[in-house]
Amino acid sequence: MGPVEKRNRPAVREDYLGVALACYALWRQVSSVIANEREYFVAKRESAYAAAADILSPHACVFASVGADGLEALLRQIENDNEPLAGSFVSALLNETGLPVMSGRFRGYSQIGYRIKPGKMLILEKGSLVDQVGYEGTGGGVVSLGSCWSLGAFSKGGLYVNLGGAVRIGSRGGDSVRINFANHRKQRAVVRSVNSIVLPTESFDMAYRATGGLDVNLCWEYAMGTEASSGTRLNYGVLNLLGIGAASESRAVNAGRMVPATTPYHLSVTADADVFRWKGIVGKNEFFDIVNRKGDGRAVTLAREIRRMCFEARDLVTKSAKQERSAETIAAYDWAGFEAGIRARAGEMGKHLGDDLA
Repeated sequence: MGPVEKRNRPAVREDYLGVALACYALWRQVSSVIANEREYFVAKRESAYAAAADILSPHACVFASVGADGLEALLRQIENDNEPLAGSFVSALLNETGLPVMSGRFRGYSQIGYRIKPGKMLILEKGSLVDQVGYEGTGGGVVSLGSCWSLGAFSKGGLYVNLGGAVRIGSRGGDSVRINFANHRKQRAVVRSVNSIVLPTESFDMAYRATGGLDVNLCWEYAMGTEASSGTRLNYGVLNLLGIGAASESRAVNAGRMVPATTPYHLSVTADADVFRWKGIVGKNEFFDIVNRKGDGRAVTLAREIRRMCFEARDLVTKSAKQERSAETIAAYDWAGFEAGIRARAGEMGKHLGDDLA
């Protein structure tokens, strides 16, 4: 009789959904204590996130092979609990485990993508309704096709793409990239989930008091780069206000359309002017208008390349959203390469603006 053949034991995949539910049940015991503490919501959110990270971290490898929409059942149960701090747990589930991508129709959360980290991807599907998305993010990517109050606020890194409804994009954001495609005038109202306040459609702005980064607008927006201290604002869409009260380290480039706004700080843009330098209360930032430039200057060429790249990414997302397994297709796109390409072109464009448009 020959030697006994060695046989490998069949690989048994741990039940990631069961692990997630068990971790959530344990975290709920902790969060109920945190919720009753006499602290501001921000402090409670941080404590709830830290508790979730401690509970989930030992099981990080269990979620490494989970698909983009593999946690749908878990998310539905969490939403049904009406836990006010649930967004902290869901955010930690993405950040602190091997889960590379999270996608879903998120509703009722106060925040999603809280402190999202490099290498992570969050996709908010149509019908999502969240208060804050990507708050204090440090990297990774967020693609939102739903509605939210703020996207990428206080973000220090990463990519934030809006194709839905967002009242504020990149407020006080740092070195991140924020791109806005959605036409907000088609949004009748956005409900802020924390206190159910119905917000008027006129209250939209982008990069308010931003401290850096790159903002690209490709649709209608009321204001962009108001009181920004640094960074670059690039408009291809329709704006009322651009760079109001911004500092000298901030750069505003208009390649779209400026329309009058009902504010004493508005400065009309004449179509045949090349370079504007807004002063005083209006802003000290450099303002370049390239909408009517038909030459082949390097700055204008780079601006066109950025617009082309943005619309290519938008087309992929919108087409994928109509198909099955859309989250996997969207997540498979080279978002890191896209962000790097946008940053590189914007940086080079800034070096050529003064010479090309002088």
